[in-house]
Amino acid sequence: MAWVNGTGLLGRLLVCLGLGMAIAPSAAGFEWSAVNVAPFQLAQGSETASGTEAEQEFVQLLIQGRAAYQAEDFAQAQRLWKGAVTAAQEQGFLEGEGLSLSLVALAAVRLGQLDEAAIALERGSVIVPQLPEYKQLGLEVRLTMAQGQLALAQGDGQRAVSEFQKAEKMHVVLGDRIGEVGAAFNTAAALHSLGLYQRGLRVLLQQRSLLSGMAARSPEVAAKGWLSLGNSFRQLGQYEEALAALGRSREISKGITDGGPIEAVELSLGLTHLAIAQRARAAGEGAVARQGKRDALQFLRVGAERSPELKVRSQLALVEAERFPRRRLSGVEQEGAFQGWLALQSTLEAMPPTRRSIAVGLEWVRHGWETYDWGVDPAIVQTALVGQLKRLATAAEQLGDLRSQSQVLGTLGEIYGRAGRSAEAELLWRRSLRLANSANAPDAAYRWHWFLGKSLAKSGDRDEALRQYRRAFELVQQLRKDLVGVSETVQFSFRDRVEPVYRELTALLLEDAPSQKDLGEARQVIEALQLARLDNFFRQACLDVEPEFLDRTIDRQTDAASIYSIVLDNQVASIKRPGAPLEHFVTSVPKAEFEGAVRRLSRSFQNPALPTQQRLALSQRIYQWLLAPVVPALEAANIETLVMVLDGELGNIPVAALHDGDRYIIEKFNLARSPSLQLLPPSADTNQSLSASVAGISAQAPSFTAEGLVDLPFVGLELDAIGDRFPGKVLADAEVTKTALRSEILRGRNGIIHIATHAQFSSNADQTFLLTWDQRIGVDGLDALLQPGDRRDAIELLVLSACETASGDPRATLGLTGIAIQAGARSVLGTLWQVSDASTAELMARFYDYLQGGMTKAEALSQAQRDLLNDPEFRHPFYWAPYILVGNWR
Repeated sequence: MAWVNGTGLLGRLLVCLGLGMAIAPSAAGFEWSAVNVAPFQLAQGSETASGTEAEQEFVQLLIQGRAAYQAEDFAQAQRLWKGAVTAAQEQGFLEGEGLSLSLVALAAVRLGQLDEAAIALERGSVIVPQLPEYKQLGLEVRLTMAQGQLALAQGDGQRAVSEFQKAEKMHVVLGDRIGEVGAAFNTAAALHSLGLYQRGLRVLLQQRSLLSGMAARSPEVAAKGWLSLGNSFRQLGQYEEALAALGRSREISKGITDGGPIEAVELSLGLTHLAIAQRARAAGEGAVARQGKRDALQFLRVGAERSPELKVRSQLALVEAERFPRRRLSGVEQEGAFQGWLALQSTLEAMPPTRRSIAVGLEWVRHGWETYDWGVDPAIVQTALVGQLKRLATAAEQLGDLRSQSQVLGTLGEIYGRAGRSAEAELLWRRSLRLANSANAPDAAYRWHWFLGKSLAKSGDRDEALRQYRRAFELVQQLRKDLVGVSETVQFSFRDRVEPVYRELTALLLEDAPSQKDLGEARQVIEALQLARLDNFFRQACLDVEPEFLDRTIDRQTDAASIYSIVLDNQVASIKRPGAPLEHFVTSVPKAEFEGAVRRLSRSFQNPALPTQQRLALSQRIYQWLLAPVVPALEAANIETLVMVLDGELGNIPVAALHDGDRYIIEKFNLARSPSLQLLPPSADTNQSLSASVAGISAQAPSFTAEGLVDLPFVGLELDAIGDRFPGKVLADAEVTKTALRSEILRGRNGIIHIATHAQFSSNADQTFLLTWDQRIGVDGLDALLQPGDRRDAIELLVLSACETASGDPRATLGLTGIAIQAGARSVLGTLWQVSDASTAELMARFYDYLQGGMTKAEALSQAQRDLLNDPEFRHPFYWAPYILVGNWR
């Protein structure tokens, strides 16, 4: 028989079959469907070729299964491929049976049937050694790719990476370039699931040359590969790279007879330009934001003319772009937007039932009830939403798609919950949980646990509410690395959809009279949120050091205490004193009022022209909310140093300048900050033995001009003062290049790195940078510049004396904290705003004198600040308050 020896139609089919490269949808937003196309091109073009009837039947089952798989009808694909398994078994065709089993496993993974997938792969692996040696590798690589997909679905990212890398090597041996690229993309997806976004990005970048070589030979594969790469870059916030990749896909698609993936490319280009506009607006770059909006509208309008799925997605994105930046629609516009949204129902109902069409339907639902106040009778909107969700639920049930069923029914529960139908909502959420657990879908399950907890808390069932919230928290922790490392648009979604789980659980734990256990758990929950924010900032898991818990460090001191603030609907402060239990104090104040006062206070410190009494009134108000309840206990315990762990917008105010009505807090205590309960290990070195690498720019550098920033004339005095106190080379002005800085930092054992140049820190990594003489260095560059991986000693103290936090960013100090951690610095000293470089030169000279005199870092900084406070020229907090010490205070 022709197919037994690998010749004829099936033999040729098997040479190019590689569907196992299909990437799991939960990986990182990858959409490389091209790998589902190429393997069947030969078979589709040879359906009338010679071959036995059995061959033809087997091939047709594979092709029909492929069509169902691409249409995301995974249940139908699984049925067809199971038929192919049976057909191969009846003919004694082991190779075909093994191949079909690998495909059955892929469909099972997509359906959430992980046990069935594992069984199919085990059956396939038994077949491999029964084949002739020259055929074994071809089947083994397909089973290996499917094993990687199964591992990814099971949440075992490390095993998935191993399987995909193994498969990539096999494809190289087989000379299968398409398979090689597909395996590499899957490797990147698995790395992203582990939070290793930079490593994943490097893997993606390595595939660009392979994709370039495919344009002539396999244009559709190349076009869809570039599309997938562009979408990956967009998800990671690499918008310029995304535009370049999507542009390549668009150009290649124009030469394909059926247009290739150009419909999806237009949508992706529109979404990328919209993201650029949103980023530019956040950075205050109005012209760039307006151009981004124009570009987004251009592409989205084209996408809205395409296929039903793209029409819905493009229309929804189009309305969002037209409203940017969050302008309020007029009555006529509002009515038009609503009617346009409502009219999309007919498009949705005409789409065949697939997982993708269900996802688009859910996108329409969420857009309708989360995004807009339509200005119409809510019952009309609710009727439309409920009707659509019931239709989607029927479709998901017909498909046997447990994940989609869970998402649809859980969303229906949300609508019922908002309508006050809590009993029906809870039943739907519990049913959705069972489906999500069966489908191994923690990204859906955490939401239903969360909503159940919220509903039960409202009804007064605290114990059951806590159980549900704790489970939601556990699942979010498991998902944390999947929820970071992505563009700022998704990060905003993270804050909207995930951060409330942490805060609401904390609030529930702190209700009434919390026990020591409750207080400890509340701190741990908020601690987890702080760490997630740091991961979110870097778009990768960044805390790969062995931490030391703040409590243990505090307990070794006799004069230090920590204050942990948590901003909920009211303000909460928890104390940890050496050898004493946790205490907590609650000030009842609306969150909006609290945060508004914090923002006004921050602005008042930066405006020396503001009347003193007005500033002091604001300062005393925040002091009463934050510190007044705890200071008497601190003074009674003879505490000298306060280590503040500040939540939310509190990070943007200088605690040193809070006023009790008589004195500033800096006049009572030495102050330091910690990014969380966890610190890098304290230094074993003494302050007296420290050496320093010093660099600064005082002249109008080319980089300053490019950024619209002024020169820093007093930096020269600052460098002279520090150079007199520490031996070693001082880099000044044009000498301060990235290469020179790197060399100086690496040379010898430099405990202190002092850099005096413009720098900005933000909660957005793209807006965090430092300026050398001739260039801006972003987060990645700062990491490479400061990372002490090839030095014997970590950085003891990183001083950035001319930095500032991004204006209007409520979490801006996250950037300063993040840089310290990623650079391996035990402590970082920076400023909250651009301060007078004359006062900076004075403060830094005093700080280093006190440090060399044996004081701790916190003592030295606090005393230097007191000195400026007592100097009539610098008495205003503008001059001395913005300096903050983050990290180890010893």
